[in-house]
Amino acid sequence: MNAPLEWTTQKRKVADLVAYQYNPRSLSEEKKQKLIESIDKFNLVEIPVINSDNTLIAGHQRIMVLSLKGRDKELIDVRVPNRALTKEELKEYNLRSNISLGDWVDNILESHFADIDLGAIGLEIDNDLEELLEDQKQDDAFKKEFEAIPDTPKFPIVPKYNEKYSAVIIVAKNLTDLTFLQTVLELEKNQCYKTEKVGQTFVLSSDKFQKLWEKK
Repeated sequence: MNAPLEWTTQKRKVADLVAYQYNPRSLSEEKKQKLIESIDKFNLVEIPVINSDNTLIAGHQRIMVLSLKGRDKELIDVRVPNRALTKEELKEYNLRSNISLGDWVDNILESHFADIDLGAIGLEIDNDLEELLEDQKQDDAFKKEFEAIPDTPKFPIVPKYNEKYSAVIIVAKNLTDLTFLQTVLELEKNQCYKTEKVGQTFVLSSDKFQKLWEKK
């Protein structure tokens, strides 16, 4: 039975480290450049992991960049096991080290990392997240605009629109959609007669909609 694995930090020369021939990860030219920029700015922060025979298990791309920059003779920190990993252990940890287990927390990215160009450092955010962040910004702008409305009504009270009518509701999920609807449908803001505050209500009669439709 194999002894439990324990790891220590030791020094190795970059040139003495051997790439694992079956490493399943590679870098595009764009991502390679991002990694070079990171190492130029922060140096080697994350320590590569090797087997007892100096075979790299994790950190292939970092070592590749160091070699490209002519740092082959440099001694760096590496994590070394107390015994040789079996083939199965080496393959499993190699895969595990290349898996991103976490998920991005959207609201934290938006509120605390807004000053960082995420694309410039190689962080790929899918279209849904980009749209979510953009929608959030638009919603915040809409909220500020609404909060700025004074309590004293500026719009006419229109009680007839608060009577019981059949209705079709179009939901605008962000300020851009709302502006589009206002423009195309020529919507005007009306105030509920039951409150002193101006509500975000827009009314369009079926007759007016039919005329607008025919014009288009």
